[in-house]
Amino acid sequence: MFKKFVAIALAALVAASVVTGCGNNAGNTASVASSKDSRLKPKYPFKNFLVHDKDKKEEGYAGSFDLYAALQKYGATDMYLISKDYSDGYPWSVEYAVEFSNGDTVSFRFINHLSNDASFLELNYVDIYQTKQDHISNYGVEFQKNANYSKWMRRLQVAYPQEMQMGADYYETHDRDDKKNWLVIPTGNLTRDSELEKYTFRVNSYFDKVFNSSIAPYLQLEDTPWDEDPFLNNPKILGESLYANRRDSYNK
Repeated sequence: MFKKFVAIALAALVAASVVTGCGNNAGNTASVASSKDSRLKPKYPFKNFLVHDKDKKEEGYAGSFDLYAALQKYGATDMYLISKDYSDGYPWSVEYAVEFSNGDTVSFRFINHLSNDASFLELNYVDIYQTKQDHISNYGVEFQKNANYSKWMRRLQVAYPQEMQMGADYYETHDRDDKKNWLVIPTGNLTRDSELEKYTFRVNSYFDKVFNSSIAPYLQLEDTPWDEDPFLNNPKILGESLYANRRDSYNK
């Protein structure tokens, strides 16, 4: 009877050890997940790149954001003007592609959106993806067709408040024509195109939230995957994750 009791006790002890071992593994998994979440904290926050611009402040703008300095700090290696479209003789759409040391590419598209002033170019959307070395990105349908692009792309429709979780009624309480709802980007002309020097580049004043939560995390990754958005299921990342689901059929 005593031997039977000891056997039962030993079996219980082994079972407890197995459960405890699983618990430790679960703890390690949670730790890894927590570590991954730490990537969401911007290494260089948006506020670091706010610059004192007395003239723009006096004009009534919310502030000035040095986009060029921010991109440089996060490891930008090359900047390209990839499109410049005209309407009535002036550029109404300008798009840049910026390549980073970690392999990421970020496109910034500025357009003369709903403003009556043709001298404004407003940040419309930001795309984040990867390209193969020495491939200069373009825009449009090429993402679906071209194998030089990663199979994923994160699109941030910055100009649409509801897409950036600012509420569908944002423009009912934030007048588009009121400069206090805008940040000037004095360095928006990333490639120093002489024709664009006279234009005012600007972005909605909530761009700090977009930059900190959904752009910086990608730029500070050391090993970005090619086949899947690294923040695919993370609810804290704004925008939409796109996938090149038709690429294989295009390239048959």
